[in-house]
Amino acid sequence: MEKVDILRRADIFYDLSGAQLEMLASICEERVVKLGDIVFEENSQGDEMFVISRGAVEVLVDPSIVGGPGAKKRGGMPVTIATLRGGQTFGEIALVDQGLRTASARCAETETQLLAIQRNRFMQ
Repeated sequence: MEKVDILRRADIFYDLSGAQLEMLASICEERVVKLGDIVFEENSQGDEMFVISRGAVEVLVDPSIVGGPGAKKRGGMPVTIATLRGGQTFGEIALVDQGLRTASARCAETETQLLAIQRNRFMQ
């Protein structure tokens, strides 16, 4: 699938014109991640966002954040709070915030394809 078509499916870019989508596509870097690969860790510095082209990504947080009755049973293991699929975005706060990541992202399907958008290129 062409980068522009992938970006067009993402809610975050719904109001961009064709020309704007072309410009955005020109700065995207394609990445393939394998099942279980960590895309980024919670509390790490963020400087890029991702659009899922194909596959799925789990968003995970520290169990102390979500709490609840099973928090102690999980023994500190990260908790999946969402599974994202094709056309969805994650890590977009890094484009405006430059703060620490509030969650981890892990590949949830074999051969997941992502479009990465670097903050510095996006801001230009």
